[in-house]
Amino acid sequence: MEIEFRDNAVNFLAKSLYQDSLSLFVGAGISKSFEVDDWKSLLNNLNKDEAIGLPLLEKERPSADEFQIAADKIVRELKGDEKKLIELISKYLYNGLNLESQKYDIFQHKALNSIAGLIIGGRRGRVKTVFTLNYDSLLEWYLSSFGLIVNSVSELPYFSAGHDVEIFHPHGYVPHPIMDDRPSKEIILSKSQADQRLGEDDSQWSVLVKHYLSKNNFLFIGMSEATSGDRLIAPLLRKIKNKVDRDLGVWIFIRDVDVAIKEELRDLRIAPLILDKDEVPKFLMDISTKAMKIALDNMN
Repeated sequence: MEIEFRDNAVNFLAKSLYQDSLSLFVGAGISKSFEVDDWKSLLNNLNKDEAIGLPLLEKERPSADEFQIAADKIVRELKGDEKKLIELISKYLYNGLNLESQKYDIFQHKALNSIAGLIIGGRRGRVKTVFTLNYDSLLEWYLSSFGLIVNSVSELPYFSAGHDVEIFHPHGYVPHPIMDDRPSKEIILSKSQADQRLGEDDSQWSVLVKHYLSKNNFLFIGMSEATSGDRLIAPLLRKIKNKVDRDLGVWIFIRDVDVAIKEELRDLRIAPLILDKDEVPKFLMDISTKAMKIALDNMN
């Protein structure tokens, strides 16, 4: 795919941004600078809690299946107590993070800063729709620090009222205590829950995600091939790829991945793009700058 090359990817995504047809799918990698728990740490903290008391994940980098087995065991141990699950995730998700102390020091978060650059826009276009399988509200908090009005959507149907950006949380939402938002009524943690939420053709979330995948081009950032949650997107892309005659987007990896994963993404019309971690913010900024140049050319 031509858009596997950096400059071609910038041009492709910048054109989409200019046309207001670029959306984002973001993972936990975008908020690593906050030093909150990653997926493995969150599951292990839940396992250690006296309400659960299950063995820890010991491997340095568990596989997607190992992550999912651990998550399924937690759900079974809680016997469907959704209120308790949300309480425990709230307890461990933010790892004591004090956002109030960071209010005037937000530019240290380079990845989020460059993502905000894609969302804050005018004549050169802007991102209006973001999907995330994360539970946290760190992106919401960051964007609100710039004065953006954010609509966090974790339940369907939802009300849209001309917000600056809508952030969809198909797997649930547990906002930081500093936020005024309410947590979602349900958290998707087990495989059966995830399959029902995004895997069934007629589920509201599946219909919504497929609508945007068919309508817009997507940039996938901070996502991992190692969690089955992120891999749930592949079946949705497979259902869309034969209905549209175009590339569907770019998936950024910060380290090289198996050839099989790259080939699967290519087959889904998603270009795998390998970038160094420090290169990602620059890449995102180049998209904004290129979109500006396209806008200027069309004004002359």
